[in-house]
Amino acid sequence: MAAGSWRGAAPVLECAVMAAEYRIDEAARRVSLVLTGSYAIAEVEACYARLFADPHFRPGCDLLIDGRGAGGTPPTMDLRARARRAGELKGRFSGRIALVSAAPDVVYALARMYAVYAEEHGVVAKVFTRMADAELWLSSPRSGDAQGVLPPHG
Repeated sequence: MAAGSWRGAAPVLECAVMAAEYRIDEAARRVSLVLTGSYAIAEVEACYARLFADPHFRPGCDLLIDGRGAGGTPPTMDLRARARRAGELKGRFSGRIALVSAAPDVVYALARMYAVYAEEHGVVAKVFTRMADAELWLSSPRSGDAQGVLPPHG
C-alpha cells in the first residue's frame, strides 16, 4: 500500500523513509523537532528519549516542531493522545510549542486541532506556515502567550 493512501486500516503507514530528529539551540533556549517522511509516534518517542539523554538538553526550552517535510496524516483520534503526551512533557519544556506546517492543507488543519487539544493539557501551541513567524513568536515574551502575540499563521 502506498504511503498516504486512505485505503486500509491506518492512515499513517510504514515507510522506508522516516526522520524524527532534533536540534538544540542553547542560545535561543529552543529545541527543534524536525519530522520528514511518514513516521510513527514510536519514532517520535525514540527521538524524545535521545533528546532527554543528550547532555546539552536543558529543561525549560521552547519546542518548535517542523512538520513541513512530514508525509501522511495522523488519525484524528491520535491527536488527543499526542496532545495529552505534550502535557505530560511540558515539565521538560517551557509549555510553548510552535508547529510549522506546509501551506494550509489538511495537515495544517490537523495541527490546529492538535493545538486546541494541547491547551486542555496546559500547553500553549500555535500553528504557523512560515518558520520565521514561528521563531518570532517563540522569541516573544512569555507573558503574552495566552493572548496570542502573533496571528497563528503567516
